[in-house]
Amino acid sequence: MKKSILVGTGLIGSLAFPSYVFGSSIREILERKPEDVLLAMMIYGETSGCIPLEKLFAGFTPFNRIEAGKSYFGTTSLKNVLLYPKAYNCFDDSEKNKKNLTRILSPNKKDKEWIESVMITKGILRRDWTNYNQGQTHFYDKKLKKLLEQKKLGINPNKLKPIDSKGFKHQFYREI
Repeated sequence: MKKSILVGTGLIGSLAFPSYVFGSSIREILERKPEDVLLAMMIYGETSGCIPLEKLFAGFTPFNRIEAGKSYFGTTSLKNVLLYPKAYNCFDDSEKNKKNLTRILSPNKKDKEWIESVMITKGILRRDWTNYNQGQTHFYDKKLKKLLEQKKLGINPNKLKPIDSKGFKHQFYREI
């Protein structure tokens, strides 16, 4: 299936999207991925253009949600936390996210950001950098702060304690 991509006012090209990116089967495809791959995909998809420390902070969030005793689809498995609807935007199969979803489903193995995401995932799973874990359970692009304050992101902002995120594109929070 080919889709045209519009940027600004001009057609810049036509990209071939794999058919599995569209439709209801995306969840099934993601569910077949191993948990470590899903974690690397989340870091890669959510923190594009961020510094490695910010990627590390993001990588701890699903584990902290599990630690907080949050139930996702009745369990607290890493896979269920990562794939819970609206938990991580990079796994959203909406029209506006198709380009990012295609990128994370088929990452360029030589892409510096993918390599960083894989290395950070391995380090988190080996528990190399636990001293950077500040209990962060949520993070939002700082541009979305107003939406958070207006409770349009589905989280009660009164239940989130900000974590120092100076120098990051995202604001990190710990659910209280």
